[in-house]
Amino acid sequence: MAEETGLDVEVTGYLGNVQRPAPDGAVFDIQDYACRVKGGTLRASDDADAARWCDAATLALLPVVDGLIEVLAEWDCLPR
Repeated sequence: MAEETGLDVEVTGYLGNVQRPAPDGAVFDIQDYACRVKGGTLRASDDADAARWCDAATLALLPVVDGLIEVLAEWDCLPR
């Protein structure tokens, strides 16, 4: 997490996994975990344009990968 986000975190639980197509026709198998921030400063890694905290209303307006909002809702990860 530190490399990707600049944050020091504690893993608090396993959420689930999703699969996404890779550019070469392979499939990425992504394992997702819930975490608690312990320190650091949120920043985007070199493979992202930006990183930010946002509420549910703002998240609904952002361009995100297909299926992300539905999976986060299924895993009960969105703010109410």
